[in-house]
Amino acid sequence: MAEKIKINIKPIIGSLSVALILWVMVATEKIYSYQIVVPIEIVRLAPGKTLLEPIPDYSVIEVQGKGRSLIAAWFYDVRFRLEFPAVQNSKSINLNDYLSYLDLPATFALQIQEIIEPKSFDLKIDNFIEKSVPVVLSGEIDVEDGYVFTEHYFVPDSVTISGPESKVEKINSIESGDIEQHSRTSEFSHRITLPNPETDVLQISPRNIMINIDIQLLVDKFVYKIPIQIRNVKRNLIVTATPPELALKVKGGAKIVAALQASDIKAEIDYESQYHKDNEEYAASITTPENISWIECVPKTFSLTVKRK
Repeated sequence: MAEKIKINIKPIIGSLSVALILWVMVATEKIYSYQIVVPIEIVRLAPGKTLLEPIPDYSVIEVQGKGRSLIAAWFYDVRFRLEFPAVQNSKSINLNDYLSYLDLPATFALQIQEIIEPKSFDLKIDNFIEKSVPVVLSGEIDVEDGYVFTEHYFVPDSVTISGPESKVEKINSIESGDIEQHSRTSEFSHRITLPNPETDVLQISPRNIMINIDIQLLVDKFVYKIPIQIRNVKRNLIVTATPPELALKVKGGAKIVAALQASDIKAEIDYESQYHKDNEEYAASITTPENISWIECVPKTFSLTVKRK
């Protein structure tokens, strides 16, 4: 029996193949109507112009033709390739007026029955500009307890953003986005991809940049002999503080604290706004460098001596 099946299988397969070919030939010669999804792209605008808003990605079109032509169109990259080299201002586009821009070979002999959707869209354009903007850090840098994030810098520190003038002019910086990281105890570098706020109409160059982050051991120390400065004193007066200096306990990154000098810190009393003859003690306003904070001031208050010149 097995041998008989082997003998008869070839003519069976041959008969089925011939029947399938004949069916395909007959079926593909019939006329059909079919809806196809056609990508829309703009290949050319007027010089110096760009899209202000994205256009629809696709259009649904009903076509009619022989089955074989529909199959060929299915494999072909049919799309609207629109050109508007003379359009200077935004306008409404009716796709029926641009059927000549439909990339559909005439050899397919397909007839366009109807544009289903969208039949039209608003072409919104604007002047194309470029400008350089700084990159700014967004999010927090996670560090281990006892350490502090002190500073960062980007390479490059600015990027070029390009696109429609009305959007680009409103952008004054580009945020870095979240920095992928783990708790850190030392400086590190990381490559990041800048997020684009509007990928359809804006371009950022370069998108990939480096961020360098400095992390230091958190320490504290006293800085001594910081002079008290008296501001806004009337010209006919001499005002002095007692004592004339203070000591300040500060904290920050080990390298920054080690390099800190008394001259880097400002301790001020504003005579015009703070002085009153009935007051005996005055607190100083203290300003420390960036990434340095203070914990304790010795002494906490000062007396003022006022003399006429």
